[in-house]
Amino acid sequence: MNKQLESHILVALFKATIEQQTALKGKFKHKSNQSFNQWQRLGNKLLDELEEQNQVNEDYLNSITDLYHSVGNLIREEQAKKEK
Repeated sequence: MNKQLESHILVALFKATIEQQTALKGKFKHKSNQSFNQWQRLGNKLLDELEEQNQVNEDYLNSITDLYHSVGNLIREEQAKKEK
């Protein structure tokens, strides 16, 4: 397998997870919220470092991340239909 592709897929999944986890804010007790906030800050720091070191192609990474978000939206839409 193409190592660069695999690394972009995994980093994009990580990035999408960081971006989507904001939906969980306020859902848990104080300590859990602190953990989520810390995890998000560290994740964003890691992504910034990878981009600064040119270890990821930002445009390519964003296009893969967008796919993850699209899939998440489709799942939400399907769930909403089932709940009606």
